[in-house]
Amino acid sequence: MAKAKQEYVNIHGRKGGRGVRPWLLIPKVLCVAIFVGAYVAATVLWFYYRLGYSDGAVWPVRAVSVVFRGVIIPSLIATLLFGLLLFAQHPKVFITRRWLQAKLAIAVALIGTHTIARGTFMDIKAVVLDSSRQDETADVETECVRFSVCLIVGLSSAVLLVLLGRLKPRLGQQPKPLPQTTQSSS
Repeated sequence: MAKAKQEYVNIHGRKGGRGVRPWLLIPKVLCVAIFVGAYVAATVLWFYYRLGYSDGAVWPVRAVSVVFRGVIIPSLIATLLFGLLLFAQHPKVFITRRWLQAKLAIAVALIGTHTIARGTFMDIKAVVLDSSRQDETADVETECVRFSVCLIVGLSSAVLLVLLGRLKPRLGQQPKPLPQTTQSSS
């Protein structure tokens, strides 16, 4: 006697096949994790040196430079690419959401912070790595403080972006009512 094959019944109401969205979400989440993790690593390296735990000034500058150029910037570009591909699936729906508008504003601020931090870091790097410019240490101290502030603001912005993307708060926006269906009473 052969056992009859049971037919699967979907009791949860979810339709099969979500398209390409899961294939875009997985690499985006990985890129975001790499981005935030590398940002934390760069910040720890920088403050480890700034708080006096290091003997030399050259290695933290080189290490932070490598982390930014080799990990943070590529992972940020990949995150933005996957985010744009996800946004392109339903742009009209997403653009009306306040959490996305807040995310975009924070992302612009993060890019602005990065631009300031990059210029500041290039000045620090030029003085630290060039032994003929060691007489400019007073100016470098001010630049180091500015770069430290930029790192804290950048890391805080990155964490806030992750929280907004994960939690998707309404931010005072009322949910759209569901369309009413008319039922005939016959």
